[in-house]
Amino acid sequence: LKLQSLKLMLQSLKPKHQLLKQKLQLLKPKLQWIKPKLQSLKLKLQLLKQKLQLLKPKLQWIKPKLQSLKLKLQSLKPMLQLLKLKLLLLKPKLQLLKPKLQWIKPKLQSLKLKLQSLKPMLQSLKLKLQSLKPMLQLLKLKLLLLKPKLQSLKLKLQLLKQKLPETEAPVVET
Repeated sequence: LKLQSLKLMLQSLKPKHQLLKQKLQLLKPKLQWIKPKLQSLKLKLQLLKQKLQLLKPKLQWIKPKLQSLKLKLQSLKPMLQLLKLKLLLLKPKLQLLKPKLQWIKPKLQSLKLKLQSLKPMLQSLKLKLQSLKPMLQLLKLKLLLLKPKLQSLKLKLQLLKQKLPETEAPVVET
């Protein structure tokens, strides 16, 4: 009976086995493209390992540098602590200064207002100066026109000096 039941069981498993075989056959071509990919990945991995091996000596010099930096940082810690303490000591002084600085605010406001009140006057002055510009230009032109006349007067004066006989001062005997 057991044998009979085992045979029946085997018979029932045969179609499943056949189906699995077919599925495996269908999967084989799909799995074929994985092999080259795996090979490629293996090669890449080997290359990476080699690069890592090459980098190791280069990275070795970093270790002492890092150690040195660590030591420097540790040496700075006390200084930072000191600075923190100084800042803590300064806080009360700043608190004391605050009220003293409060009186400056109104003064600054007052100055600001005064400056704003001067703005119109400054604008007016600016406009007056602008209005004077053409007059100044005119004066410049007149001066330029007078230059040749001055030159000619200078020349005439020099000529007159040359024409006048040189007179000697009278000698007075004592």
